[in-house]
Amino acid sequence: MAFRLPLDQPQRGIVKVARAQLARLQSAPSILGQRKSLKKLRALHRLGTTPSNAKAARQCDRLLRDTGRALGPARDGTALRDTLSRLVETGLLTRRSLVQILKAELDQFANEDSSVTIDIAFDAITAQVAAMDYSRVTLASLIAAAGQSYRAARRGRRRALTLGGSDAAHDWRKSVQRHARHMQLLADLWPADLELRITTTKEIARSLGDEHDLHLLGVWLEARHLPKGEHRAAAALQSAIRKRQRQLRDHAFALGAKVFAERPRCFRARLSHYAKVQLMTKFA
Repeated sequence: MAFRLPLDQPQRGIVKVARAQLARLQSAPSILGQRKSLKKLRALHRLGTTPSNAKAARQCDRLLRDTGRALGPARDGTALRDTLSRLVETGLLTRRSLVQILKAELDQFANEDSSVTIDIAFDAITAQVAAMDYSRVTLASLIAAAGQSYRAARRGRRRALTLGGSDAAHDWRKSVQRHARHMQLLADLWPADLELRITTTKEIARSLGDEHDLHLLGVWLEARHLPKGEHRAAAALQSAIRKRQRQLRDHAFALGAKVFAERPRCFRARLSHYAKVQLMTKFA
């Protein structure tokens, strides 16, 4: 089932999408796939939170968050290897001896069996999802929740610009991803507009994700005890990493200036207007 809610049956749609993501979580062949399903479930529950189910939603969110964090170390090991390979492919790292040393050290990371983590948590996640009551969910409540995720992403951009650095940019990425997933779920409100927003926010998230992976590699590289003959090449690599990080952040900030230019109340009003037009069209 597509990650999209039917506007005429939002309550039933949330349940169907949640079940589909649970199935994908259980069958995902990779850590990245598992974490993606967990994040989609979190976004779905955030969108479907109402005052009547808020307590259960918080419990479910914590379980999904903690399960995702347990997969973090295995994900980071994969990210380091992939990032190093991209640096070689793009010509930012050309010294073969340094490449061999770094790859050899990265290959020593044990490939953690993330399926064990998912197997342990899956029954608890399934029970929490089944316990969620979405009977009070309406299209208006979904739009209100989407407005909150928009506000958070807009504020996250301002905070990342003010603080600078990779940590703030990574925090912003999380809120951008949630906003993008909420727009996916509500895309049928106005596909021509919202699908473009989804594409752009995903591009922001990709840039910030690549930036964070470079940050992780830079920190890991700084902690290596390399042979003296590799120090100059390693310093040049660190410089190239920092330069590429700045480029990725600048690209994300520029896109974000357009995507998050609207005030939150105006954004919510526009989504509400889309909903009214859809309703009028349906019964015309």
